[in-house]
Amino acid sequence: MDFDYIKNYVTDFNQVKANFMEVLKDCFVFDGKLNRTKFWTYAFGLSIASCILACIPVINVIAPIALGVMGIGPTMRRLIDAGRSKWLVFLAVPGLLASIIGLGATILASIPVIGAIVAALSGLAAILLGGLGAICGIILIVFCCFASKDNDTTTSTVTTETPAQQEQTNA
Repeated sequence: MDFDYIKNYVTDFNQVKANFMEVLKDCFVFDGKLNRTKFWTYAFGLSIASCILACIPVINVIAPIALGVMGIGPTMRRLIDAGRSKWLVFLAVPGLLASIIGLGATILASIPVIGAIVAALSGLAAILLGGLGAICGIILIVFCCFASKDNDTTTSTVTTETPAQQEQTNA
């Protein structure tokens, strides 16, 4: 029986783990470039961490905000690599604000009379900001999917002929 395919999966997993750890080490570096493979490996790792932390009762409120902040640096570097402005990362602000307002609504709901009204209003604001955050997040994901400008496969044809040589070619 041939087990080479298992060796390939183990090698691939080690490479994925190395990519994730490399980006995690520099998650608060905002300048430079980050290729698509490393960025999406990091994004996938943060998604898995978010799913795991969402199962823990107290941490599930704070974890999305912390993981979102940890994604700012790599996203800025990915946008730079894709030839976009790194400031487009602020498209994620409505989603982050929705998380913070949702956290505030949860805390305010424990106040007896006034807390219910304020929590309802802040919950509505969190829902509206969450919708706007989803739209902005989709736009940001699309920008992060663009190919790197350094590895652009489109080539332009540059002619080095003089106008006289071009006339002879056309004639």
